Amino acid sequence: MYDDDLEALNDAVKKCPSQTWNLLMPHVERLTNIPVDDYDYDERLQNWREERTAKSGMDVARGTVELLKRALATEQPDELIARIAPLKKGISPIIQEIIIAAYTHLPARYADTGIAWLLDDLSRFRLGFGYREPEWMPAVRLVEALSPHCSEKLFRRLEEAIYHYHAPEEKREARYCVKLWRKNAFCHYWG
Repeated sequence: MYDDDLEALNDAVKKCPSQTWNLLMPHVERLTNIPVDDYDYDERLQNWREERTAKSGMDVARGTVELLKRALATEQPDELIARIAPLKKGISPIIQEIIIAAYTHLPARYADTGIAWLLDDLSRFRLGFGYREPEWMPAVRLVEALSPHCSEKLFRRLEEAIYHYHAPEEKREARYCVKLWRKNAFCHYWG
């Protein structure tokens, strides 16, 4: 998608964000509802990953999703939250990425909604793909945008979750390094 296309699409999304969501999101969910764990790779998800799009242009569907996140979050946050509710439990990593990015653009008064969603499943701390930026950056953006505005109680929960967070592969990596240390090999790992 190039500048003229993006401008026309931006106008359409701003004028009809709800209709755009209704037309597009069922297809996004259908096409990306692929279970992928941390170490699997599925070619079908590559076109949806931000980091894989060409610098000179953007896929139309991906561009529409980018615009929808911002338009609904800033102009119709209640509607966005209602539309995201049925998608929250989905297995699609792309849908989860869309949700975290959309929540990042919510107005300050919706901070508790975004932070509570993040804390409901700590695997959401790592929704990025780690290609051009660390996999935790979407969560960092959400926390930076909303944590200054969330309730004190939720802020304390967030603080505890971050402070006590352990990556799922941490034990596996520690076991591997201990084996190497026992063989007098050096391994850059600790916690």
